[in-house]
Amino acid sequence: YLGLSGDAEVSGKNGWYYPSYDINKSLDEFMDIHTPTSYDTRLARDGNKVLIATFLFDYDDDPEKDRERFKGDLMRKYLARIDREVGDISGHIIVKALATPRTIERYTLNHRGAIGWSPIPGQTYMKSFPIRSPVEGLYHAGHWTLPGSGVVAAASSGFNVAEKVLRKIV
Repeated sequence: YLGLSGDAEVSGKNGWYYPSYDINKSLDEFMDIHTPTSYDTRLARDGNKVLIATFLFDYDDDPEKDRERFKGDLMRKYLARIDREVGDISGHIIVKALATPRTIERYTLNHRGAIGWSPIPGQTYMKSFPIRSPVEGLYHAGHWTLPGSGVVAAASSGFNVAEKVLRKIV
């Protein structure tokens, strides 16, 4: 997760990156770039930007000991890969955080650090769990609700619920 200054050039960088056209040979180098501030500017202040890079990572490769050194080495490796594919953004980093499967498990209690759930087509986007519940004043937020699974979608659902609640109060 990277918080970038507003002058960082990340438009048009969303997508999957493979070092080879043979996807089966390059899964260990797979990278997905997502810039949610491209469509939801509420996720950063003062025109700054958010870039999320996702890499395939096995839970069992994440050691329980010496985590800070391990995560520091991993962050350097991933930043080098992002710079190589997306362009030199390292000079624009305001804040950075790295979450491994163990990190996600620690904060969400999701089994082995799962970052969401695997919905069937009938449970995606507009068909996902509604924000408003049948109970007056009770709202739902999180990766089970609209707009869907993943960290950014869960954060967006929280923003949406907060807006609905604030409109009722104010």
